[in-house]
Amino acid sequence: MIYWPLIKKLLPWILGAALGLMMGWYLWRPAPPKPETAAAAVKQADGSVAMKRQPMPSVKPPHMIPAGAKIEREMQVTVQPMNNPHSPALIPLKLRGTEGVMKGEK
Repeated sequence: MIYWPLIKKLLPWILGAALGLMMGWYLWRPAPPKPETAAAAVKQADGSVAMKRQPMPSVKPPHMIPAGAKIEREMQVTVQPMNNPHSPALIPLKLRGTEGVMKGEK
């Protein structure tokens, strides 16, 4: 059994609350995240170096890497040990996906 007088009294309040929530979300919704931009390497006060950033807009991070995936990104990392500053090591990496796991090739 539907009690129409109660529904007629509550319906404007329910619609007003829904409209208020929608307007509030439209006016004060969070801003979308900013895309990563390129930046030069920065030497910090403690002697560490924040590496330079060169985003690749064409490369999209996959949520799941299928078996037999192809190489998506190639990079090189130069590592310089603190105890021997005259012998940096250059490590080439090729990131590829096989069987759902990201692995590095040398």
